[in-house]
Amino acid sequence: MPHKDMNPHPRILYFGYHADAQMLCAKLAGMRRYAAARGWEVEPVAREDSTPAALPGILARIRPAGCIVECHFGNTALKPSLFKGVPVVYVTPAHGLFGRGVARVMPDDDAIAREAMRELAANHPKAYAYVGFDQPASWDGVRLNAFRKLARISKLPCGEFHYILHDKDDKAERAARAAALSAWLATLPRGCGIMAANDRIAAETLSSARAAHLSCPYDFTLIGVDNSEAYSGTDEASISTIRVDYERMGYVAAKMIGEMTGTPRAAAKTGAPQPVLVGPLLVLRRKSTGGSGRRAPFIIEAVEIIRREACDGLEPHDLIARFPFSRRLFETRFREAMGHSIREEIRQVRLERVCSLLAETDMPVSAISDFCGFGCGHALRELFHDRLGMSMREFRASRCR
Repeated sequence: MPHKDMNPHPRILYFGYHADAQMLCAKLAGMRRYAAARGWEVEPVAREDSTPAALPGILARIRPAGCIVECHFGNTALKPSLFKGVPVVYVTPAHGLFGRGVARVMPDDDAIAREAMRELAANHPKAYAYVGFDQPASWDGVRLNAFRKLARISKLPCGEFHYILHDKDDKAERAARAAALSAWLATLPRGCGIMAANDRIAAETLSSARAAHLSCPYDFTLIGVDNSEAYSGTDEASISTIRVDYERMGYVAAKMIGEMTGTPRAAAKTGAPQPVLVGPLLVLRRKSTGGSGRRAPFIIEAVEIIRREACDGLEPHDLIARFPFSRRLFETRFREAMGHSIREEIRQVRLERVCSLLAETDMPVSAISDFCGFGCGHALRELFHDRLGMSMREFRASRCR
């Protein structure tokens, strides 16, 4: 007879966890935020233990209130029928996996593609391109299709690079993909705006571009997805990236479990579970979308100064004073290069910091304005609501409860 866990607190099991995966850690943090407020616990189950054979023993031992299943590359072997009536929510499943009646939380890949296009379009590119993932993944196809449609609307051509690795650990096969990518990049028009499937693919794109003697952001601009610490901010070109709200995804998944384990009346009222899409949080703008060949080095330097000092009260006139240009000429060149004003770039950096403080600290909302360089709390509140569609308190509450 299996040993029964004696822990008195209801628990949610998170299957498919990998401690080295930044996005999975963020999802787990979101689950734990929801659970902590209800006296629940969340226990991660390692990916290697998340198998159909191991599942019955785990369920018998722990008797969870519900289960959350991570779908790697959109798939999982843990079918709903294996949970024997235990509430289950799937995170990042392929579209249509296990049918419509399955509870699921997914990134809004259409919205991610729109944010990528918006950032790249500010550079007035001559063409667009998409570098696909190196393994079959449903989300990759959704992002590509959305990006392709947006390029079509802009009436600009959109190149596509696809090269699937049959063995991701085969060095020779990876080298062949890198060589093919390098040759493909050399065929793109100068000034092309490129979206990579994620930050790792964006880093690979930069490496292959160097082999083709191409420079970013002068020959092309580039944006990735995920804000991966391992790739997006470490390269000398510093990759711009879309920060997906993975913590929010975890929170929503745990909340769905809470709703599914409510009273029968509440469950009946909820009805069949509907897929929940979680959109991107922010675009983190770095050097790789710094501009095409028209951009001078002083623009890149100016952007770096803004990223370092925006929250210390930097104003446009302070920045301009550091360069040997008239105010009018500098502002004109900056807008031509970035697609927006100096003040807008400063606001963007400050807003990124505001979101981080709201989500990751307990700093009072009233104190955040001055801490991030906004002299007026009212101006910050209006800007925040305009950009994110909610108040700062609502933003924090949605991630911390």
